[in-house]
Amino acid sequence: MLKINKEIKKRKSYFKDYNNSFVENNANSTHKVPLIVIAIRDYKNFLENNKELEEKYTTLLKEGPGLGIVFITSVVEANQLSKEIASSFKTVLG
Repeated sequence: MLKINKEIKKRKSYFKDYNNSFVENNANSTHKVPLIVIAIRDYKNFLENNKELEEKYTTLLKEGPGLGIVFITSVVEANQLSKEIASSFKTVLG
């Protein structure tokens, strides 16, 4: 998690002149940054083993896309996600 925290700080610094936007930064800046994709397989199991990361995960789901950090998360059953987390996903595949 320390690595992702450093990356978030770095990206916020890069994007400050571009409305704090990954898209605007990469469209208009000479300092392009790559999209980061984080995949979590079996969210329930992940959470059981990393309970302390739940709040950070929820925050990143909301703030991440603007910083160029997106998640792919799998669950066995849809009800394994809290409503707050489920509402943060733009696309759900059934």
